[in-house]
Amino acid sequence: MQRKVKEPMDLSVVAMKLNTDGYATPAAFHADVALTFTNALKYGGNIQYEDPDTKVSATVETLAKSGLEVWQKVTG
Repeated sequence: MQRKVKEPMDLSVVAMKLNTDGYATPAAFHADVALTFTNALKYGGNIQYEDPDTKVSATVETLAKSGLEVWQKVTG
């Protein structure tokens, strides 16, 4: 069963908003990036990849952890 993403967000949208001053606050940027990772973890498991060994959850968790560490350094 396919589920529809209720609140879509991806890194290409984040990049576009960064390049066009689309974020009023750092918190708005953080919210979109967090939503990207949340969506990937929640909905990414249903995607069929060409390589059966693709591990979306592990990759997303690693990226999210790294991103959180950077965010904490920036916002101190």
